[in-house]
Amino acid sequence: MSTSIEILSHQTHAQLKVITEHGAEYGENINNIPVLIHELKNLAQEYPLCFMKDPDTGQFNLYALLGFAPEENLYLDQHQWNANYIPLHIQRQPFIVGRCHATENTQAPNTEHDSGFISINTQSKRISHTQGESLFNSDGTPTAYLNSINELLSQLTPSETMTKVFIAQLLNHQLLESARINIALNDGSSFSYEGIYTINTDRLNGLSEVEINRLQEQHFLAPIKFIIQSLQQLQRLIDFKNNRLQGSTHETA
Repeated sequence: MSTSIEILSHQTHAQLKVITEHGAEYGENINNIPVLIHELKNLAQEYPLCFMKDPDTGQFNLYALLGFAPEENLYLDQHQWNANYIPLHIQRQPFIVGRCHATENTQAPNTEHDSGFISINTQSKRISHTQGESLFNSDGTPTAYLNSINELLSQLTPSETMTKVFIAQLLNHQLLESARINIALNDGSSFSYEGIYTINTDRLNGLSEVEINRLQEQHFLAPIKFIIQSLQQLQRLIDFKNNRLQGSTHETA
C-alpha cells in the first residue's frame, strides 16, 4: 500500500474527507493488529491477546489476534466490523502522530498537540474529496471528527511508551512463554497456530510478594490479568472461522 505522509493543515488539506467505513480495501484484511496497554480492558472482552516477536528486531510487541490465516480478519464481514471495540490502530487510520522536519512544511497547523503534529497518509484509500468525514469547517477550524482524532492520537505516544515498559517488566520477571494453539474445525480440518507468546501463569503465581506489589504499583497486574482472560476469546475466533467455512460451503453447493 503506497504512502505519502504529510503534516495536516487547513491550507493544504481543506477539501479532504476521510471514509470511516470498514473493509478489506482499506487494509483491514489482516490476521493480527498491534495494540496498546490502555486498550486491554476493552480488547480482552472480544479479542484473544498475545505477544509476538518482530522478525527483524526480535523485539516483543503486543497484538490482538483477528484470524488464523494470512489476510484473514474474522471480525470483518464485508463492511461490518463485528466487535463493540475497534483496536486503536484501526481507529486512527489514515492519521499518525508525526513530527515536523526541516524538509517539511513548517507552518504549524491548527491540529498541533503536545505529542507532535497530526500527519495524514494522503495516498490512503480512505482519502476522498466527495465522501466521508470533513476535516475542517468553512472557517478553517477543525471539525468535531478531526478533534476526536486529535484526542485519540494524543493517547498514542504515552501509551506506546507504557506498553514498552510493560513488556520489559514481563521479560524481566520471565513471565512470557511460547505457545502453540491447536485448532480443530467443524469441517474436520485442524492446524496449529504458532509463533505467539502468552503469560506464564505458573511463573506469575510463583512471584514473591515484593514482586507482585511492584507490578501492582506499576499498574501492570490488571493488564496481565486482561491478557490471560482474553484467551477465552479464542473460541470466538474459532466460531467465526466455522461460520465462514459453513457460509463458503453453502455458496459453492
